[in-house]
Amino acid sequence: MSTYDALAGILTKRFKVPQPDIVSNTAMEDLGMDSLFLVEFLVVVEQDFGIRIDDEKVSPSNSLDQLAELVDQQLAEGNRSS
Repeated sequence: MSTYDALAGILTKRFKVPQPDIVSNTAMEDLGMDSLFLVEFLVVVEQDFGIRIDDEKVSPSNSLDQLAELVDQQLAEGNRSS
């Protein structure tokens, strides 16, 4: 499973975002994700992937594709949570 697919699964299963609404280049804010929602989502992503994401690198204007790239980058760099 790709990182993108895993993130989309988190959005649909845990946050009840309708699957048809999730398109790779759609901004998180267009999915109804405000800053608080994004923080909650990132906490789940960090837990599921065992990484730490710098909050300053992510905003509601980012797309799911961009977030997947960031997660992959964190995994490649070994930025694991402690």
